[in-house]
Amino acid sequence: MLRSMYSGVSGLRNHQVRMDVVGNNIANVNTMAYKTSDVNFKDIYSQTIQGASAPMDTRGGVNPMQVGLGMDIANIAINHEQGASQVTGKTTDLMVDGDGYFMVGTLDDDGNPDEVFYTRAGNFEIDEEGNLVSATNGYYVLGAGIDGDDDGIRQIDDDAFDDNDIENLSPINITEFLPADEERNVMFDIAQDGQVVEIEPDGTINPLGRVGLAYFNNPGGLLRTGDNLFTTSANSGEANFGIPGEGNLGTVMSGAIEMSNVDLSQEFTDMIITQRGFQANSRIITTSDELLNELVNLKR
Repeated sequence: MLRSMYSGVSGLRNHQVRMDVVGNNIANVNTMAYKTSDVNFKDIYSQTIQGASAPMDTRGGVNPMQVGLGMDIANIAINHEQGASQVTGKTTDLMVDGDGYFMVGTLDDDGNPDEVFYTRAGNFEIDEEGNLVSATNGYYVLGAGIDGDDDGIRQIDDDAFDDNDIENLSPINITEFLPADEERNVMFDIAQDGQVVEIEPDGTINPLGRVGLAYFNNPGGLLRTGDNLFTTSANSGEANFGIPGEGNLGTVMSGAIEMSNVDLSQEFTDMIITQRGFQANSRIITTSDELLNELVNLKR
């Protein structure tokens, strides 16, 4: 009798977790670049009442008899499918059209990347010092800087992506190469390959750096850290750095951001199914309680 009650309790508890996940998905329907989560269930241990027996000369085999002991959560998986694009027209708003992730982070006292996070949210802006930063938390957007400025010719140091070493990455600075007495407004653009360029009044284009991207063998293994950020885990694999447009990284779209990939119709359907599952499991508990009550009343 108690087995059914405990099975119902496990169903209630885990359907509540699923409702928590569905509720969080719906809450983030308008969150930029949010990735929806899905809950899958599994059965747990079964008690064997009678084992199986093999066929013999005089009779056939008999299958085992088992009683299940409830259910549990199999996994909570993040769906990293790309969301729809929302055009903003703002140059520093970027979107990855592909599987890559922007790299953002903090710097140490020497100006080198200290802690790096990965995000699909490209709501970037220029700070007071001319750095391209996340508008959400001020983290520097990381990529490749300029390798020297010999004879007025600038070259982007794309070797920074070769070793997948965060210490080789650099913040992107829009005003770094402007003369101190420069009074004109800085005009710049960000190309699909992540190249950030300065556009002079005469049309001359000078590189300022390159926004880098990272991809993972198993993006489903990434850990959420809040602020639309992810970090690596033991099962995500290490980040692989690269130039936008290479391999599976995808290209960079300027003037647009990625929207949430939440499908409201699917979420409302899951909510109804979860609600009915919760109700059914609560009925298991109340019915088991009624049976126990009848058993107790046999003495009267």
